[in-house]
Amino acid sequence: MTMSDEELAVIRRRPAYQSGLWLGRLAIVPQLVPFAVVALADDISLAAAVFSYAWLSLVMLAGAFLLLRRAGVPFDRQGWSVGTAAEPKLNEALRADLLFRRR
Repeated sequence: MTMSDEELAVIRRRPAYQSGLWLGRLAIVPQLVPFAVVALADDISLAAAVFSYAWLSLVMLAGAFLLLRRAGVPFDRQGWSVGTAAEPKLNEALRADLLFRRR
């Protein structure tokens, strides 16, 4: 699938695209919370704390994928994984936006 620069710019300007990126960026936070919980509480094991917060990261990542799809990012199943069905231009833009790089 070929994507023009105008189509890419339209996708990147949509609020759902920006929200999906932020939700994906913040999905790591629930994985850091268990370490604070274990440090503050004596009766909770690290394994129990990590397991109890892992579902929240999964929900956040699923929400990020849904928002990106709603913004117009074409996803395609590739076996057990999911990737973008567009040319490398969109993949580079997603990577740059997710990691706060300027293009």
